[in-house]
Amino acid sequence: MGERVERSARSKSKSAGDGRDDERRRRGGVRAEGLPDRLAATVTARMRQAYHAESVLLAQTQLEALAKELERTHPGAAGSLREGLAETLTLLRLGRRCRRRSAG
Repeated sequence: MGERVERSARSKSKSAGDGRDDERRRRGGVRAEGLPDRLAATVTARMRQAYHAESVLLAQTQLEALAKELERTHPGAAGSLREGLAETLTLLRLGRRCRRRSAG
């Protein structure tokens, strides 16, 4: 349960006023908590890469692959990633739709 991989936009931080929330928002709202620092940095980078993928289908493939890799060593993090996958993909779809409308 100590491992969580979430979008900060969906969860409220328990660390009020420490500056980390502002930093997370600035970096794109992605965080990988409860993982060793080196792994957390890698997971965060891969999540961010998926959020900026060419298509929602590619983002889904990348996030599912990441969850599968995490399953072996950090099943809680893999479960959290899978738990938020549908919402994440919906937000990506809506974001792309809004960008198309504002560009046109």
